[in-house]
Amino acid sequence: MNNVTMDNDGVPLLDDKVLLNDDNSGIDQDMYPDNAVPTLSNTLLDDESINRQLDDLARELQSEISWKIEGMLENVLSKALHDVIKRSTPEIIESVRNQLNAALPLLIAAADKHDSGPDNP
Repeated sequence: MNNVTMDNDGVPLLDDKVLLNDDNSGIDQDMYPDNAVPTLSNTLLDDESINRQLDDLARELQSEISWKIEGMLENVLSKALHDVIKRSTPEIIESVRNQLNAALPLLIAAADKHDSGPDNP
């Protein structure tokens, strides 16, 4: 396995310049001997510190995506709940009013019966 040069933070440093060529692959194949680029990429992917950094990046990306999705869902659900409550408020008020109107005579009778019970003439 080839040694990979790292900076102080453990980030790999490329020793060779990578140039764009006409086929837009990003690699000038004339600069490298046969299989040099795949060997370099395999070396980087086999390096334990690179794999740790890739794992860290994947975890951070997953966390960031989750955070953004939760934020979007929170906003959407909050708005939807607010809209449902706003639309149903008149119906709820009417329903409570009808129930109170139906129960009010019974409540008054019970209160009157309580006030004029055996202790109160």
